[in-house]
Amino acid sequence: MSIVVILLWRNLAQNIQHSLPLDAYSHLEEWELAYYFEECSIGSFISILSDDVN
Repeated sequence: MSIVVILLWRNLAQNIQHSLPLDAYSHLEEWELAYYFEECSIGSFISILSDDVN
């Protein structure tokens, strides 16, 4: 592979790794607060979202 393809692939992967948690957090912020306390454990959401991808 050429160095250009490698750099483009790495840049794409880093953009995806950055945007997925941001999208998930923004989606969670749209939920009603009652859902967190009645249905789910907040700690499980946060631990999944804050876990390092690498």
